[in-house]
Amino acid sequence: MNSLRIRIAAIIIKDNKLLLVKHCKYDKSYWLLPGGGIEIGETLDGCVKRELKEELRIRVVSFEFLFLVESISYDGRHLIQPTFLIKEADMDNLSLGSDKRVCGFDFFSVNKLKDITIYPDINDELILILNMGTKAIGKRYILKKWKD
Repeated sequence: MNSLRIRIAAIIIKDNKLLLVKHCKYDKSYWLLPGGGIEIGETLDGCVKRELKEELRIRVVSFEFLFLVESISYDGRHLIQPTFLIKEADMDNLSLGSDKRVCGFDFFSVNKLKDITIYPDINDELILILNMGTKAIGKRYILKKWKD
């Protein structure tokens, strides 16, 4: 299955915990950074705002680009994931939105992040950000092998 997907992702930190969404599809569930696929003609910043509103009813006020993750699976799926730090957001209505694949969400501490699988596999980078801040990441491009 050769395919290319551009999926934005958002890093939201509250009380030194990272917000993740749980996707449920094909009798399988897994954790991701909030976000989703960009639509033809949509800007990256427009996609960030739309996806967070659709998935979790979050209104994004300000954000900045952090890094790009590229991941290629063994069967040819190719993911490009621009990842943004949400600096300010209205989360008063934080709850599951209209995206049916999103079946849950939670805030994860560093210790909890070590024990879960996140797609793509950027646990180490996320733990570094929680422990030392966004400047600690250093790199803007991250190539990760796909994990099933």
